[in-house]
Amino acid sequence: MKTSRRKMLGLIGTGLSVGAPGCAAFSSRSTHEGTPASSGTSNGVETSTAVGSTGERNDSATESEVAEIESPPGVYRSATVPGRPSKFTYATMGTDDAPVTATVYGAWKCPHTADFVFGLMRDIVERYVESGDVALEFRAVAYRNGEGFHGSDEPRAARAGLSVWNNDPASYWNYFEYMFQNRSGVDGWATTETLLRIAKKAGVTNLGTIESEIENGTHQKRIERTMERVREIPIGAVPRVVVGGTVTAPTVNPNRTVAQLDAALGKGSGTSTPHGTTTPTSDGNTTTDGTATTSGTTPDTTTGTTAPASNATAGKTTTNATTASGSTTSTASSE
Repeated sequence: MKTSRRKMLGLIGTGLSVGAPGCAAFSSRSTHEGTPASSGTSNGVETSTAVGSTGERNDSATESEVAEIESPPGVYRSATVPGRPSKFTYATMGTDDAPVTATVYGAWKCPHTADFVFGLMRDIVERYVESGDVALEFRAVAYRNGEGFHGSDEPRAARAGLSVWNNDPASYWNYFEYMFQNRSGVDGWATTETLLRIAKKAGVTNLGTIESEIENGTHQKRIERTMERVREIPIGAVPRVVVGGTVTAPTVNPNRTVAQLDAALGKGSGTSTPHGTTTPTSDGNTTTDGTATTSGTTPDTTTGTTAPASNATAGKTTTNATTASGSTTSTASSE
């Protein structure tokens, strides 16, 4: 019952319904929580699933939800980390020389990202990452229109994740799983104290340094670079998987994400839907848990959508890519 209650509180905190296919994201960034930076354009990003905020904070619910840190299934406890993790700006799972890199854009407080983490992502890791074919990178989307994506604390959660990767990469993926096991959409949930408690439970070391980096905004520029990529691609909702020039929505159509990875590896796509909660229907829409149908017309939900190439991962070089509109966009600079 506790897990179910946490999940419902998370949904209430984000203003979303249970059947929604993803959390809407908007391509803006901010230098600090609650302080909007220069406003960006939506670039055609779909806005129908807005992240709501009542402006009220439920302190009692927040305190209740973080009173006990729940242990996750342990799927990612022994995840492979590159031999030289310092070469990777963003958290990466897999080998240093994996021929394909898949970047997951998600949000720490997003219920749909959590569904992906405990669903299709497990199969991607087992089928592609553990074999050495794919390296999986995670980039947290922290802002919406210059403000915290799922509340003012989302940027803090993003800073914490980058700090854990920077200071204890061997424990990162265990921390990652603990975070999504205990996540809440309630505004104000991701306090520094709560994030450190989760990190400690996950076995993360160097907590003093991590605390300082969270509070000082040490990795803020990395978050801003992620938001620049969100704007360039563009990404309208999370979670999304980006491989080369293609973007898919794994919680909307998991088969397309599998096909996306197979295509990048030069393989034929399988037909099964591993751990997916949605399946395609004959009219091109998707059915969620057999109860609701969601239109598949969002610009970034098909493997036919192309994204500007980035050279921000592990120093790999890529060429410019043509977007779905036919225009060419230059590559993003790497850190």
